[in-house]
Parts: sequence; structure tokens; C-alpha cells
Amino acid sequence: MFLNLMALKSKDSTINPYMVSYELKEGDVVVLKSQPTGPKMTIVIYNEDTVQCVWFEERKPFRQEYKLTSLQVAVIIGSTEI
Repeated sequence: MFLNLMALKSKDSTINPYMVSYELKEGDVVVLKSQPTGPKMTIVIYNEDTVQCVWFEERKPFRQEYKLTSLQVAVIIGSTEI
């Protein structure tokens, strides 16, 4: 299960009371909004509008830069942390 916990620009909870405000940071595990069942990626470099993420597929490392707006936090079932 994945929840969209991207930080909201507005703190006004009347926009969507079910959204949780969360500021992404290095070390967070994320997925692409367009592929929520895709690979879980770890943020290794955080810039103002983009982040660099790393992940593994079949023991092969990958690294890619993404816009913040294209990512959502990956929530792992059974985890007590986000």
C-alpha cells in the first residue's frame, strides 16, 4: 500500500483533510506516482526541486534524478515508520 504524503504548499487542511503534510528528505524511501508498484527508491541527494534516487533491480544499482512532484513516499505494510 502506498500513500501520497508529499508536502503541501498550503497548511490549510480544508483543501483535503486526508492529506498528511510531509517534507521529503535524504534517506526517505519513495516510488514514482506513475508507477506506485514500481521499485522502491532511496533519496540520496535532495535539491530544491529535484532529488537523486538509488535503487536495485536484480542486484544491479541504478541512479536517477526526479522532480519532487513525480514522487510519493512508499509506505511499507507492517512498518511503524514513514
